[in-house]
Amino acid sequence: MDEQSGYGLLRETCEELFAVGKAVSGIGEQGVESAQTADTILPQGKAVSPLTAARCAREFARTSRFIRGLHAVLLKAQSRCDGQTIHMLYAGCGPYATLILPLLPYLPRDGFRFTLIDIHPLALDGARKAIAHFGYDEFIRDYLLTDACSADFAARQPFQVAVTETMNLAMEKEPQLAVSANLVKHLEPDGILVPEQITVTATLLDSGREFTVLPADHQGEIPPLQRRRLKLGTVMELNQAALKEFNPENAATHLPPVSVPWPDKTERDNMRPALLTYIRVFGEHDLSCYDCSLTLPKYLRVGATPDVASELVFSYRLGEIPGFEYSVADG
Repeated sequence: MDEQSGYGLLRETCEELFAVGKAVSGIGEQGVESAQTADTILPQGKAVSPLTAARCAREFARTSRFIRGLHAVLLKAQSRCDGQTIHMLYAGCGPYATLILPLLPYLPRDGFRFTLIDIHPLALDGARKAIAHFGYDEFIRDYLLTDACSADFAARQPFQVAVTETMNLAMEKEPQLAVSANLVKHLEPDGILVPEQITVTATLLDSGREFTVLPADHQGEIPPLQRRRLKLGTVMELNQAALKEFNPENAATHLPPVSVPWPDKTERDNMRPALLTYIRVFGEHDLSCYDCSLTLPKYLRVGATPDVASELVFSYRLGEIPGFEYSVADG
């Protein structure tokens, strides 16, 4: 929660959070049972196993920035609602309820209520144990064992805030799009979805200059990093406005294609194409390239391409294995 915390302290804190969650929920690295490690393949993507969800807590930049952003959202929603109790949907809560458990000591007990959702019984039971262990049951309105991609939450409205972090890098494999689209349908007109925006861009990278590699005996100042990149264009921009236009029931197998310029061979100059993911949790709280596993470059295998300028066409595949398909346009 402290904006001045250094990486070392954040890493230590998130390791402690993982250790406490493991001790309380029984889900962790020791004595792993098959139910802990089993993913669930949904019609709209993969719901990662309880163990994988638990391990996410250890990514200190990801965890801290989501928590800080969510705290800012809850305070903003409270300021809008003039004393009304704020109700939040948390889809994919995992076994530790990672994004809200550290927040609850900062919130008034009469001001906020949460509905926690997960598809895995073991994960939902773990979250229940974690909340109860710290005496925060009063904050919880409900625990729902359901598929957040398609469940109808109308009977439990209103919701002023909804959060889901059910994604992988470059929006592949996991159901972030489908979950987000369903949550948005159940928000109040001025409700807030977290993350606020996910942007995926196509970029050419000189992979050999992404990091500064120094000899073991280097002394003195570290030379400034000289990355070489060429942004081609945005291939996805996911926010509330876009999600309100998306109806998975009417969608085909793919979203409409998006084209970006594909430079000629000279301009590409041996750079490699990649998808870069940027996550704006809320306001100034964001995750950029290399901040966590969600924002690592996803390098693309384009294969043989023409020497002359063309277009690189992207189409986002829906269904059990969501993700981008791409090819260089003919001619």
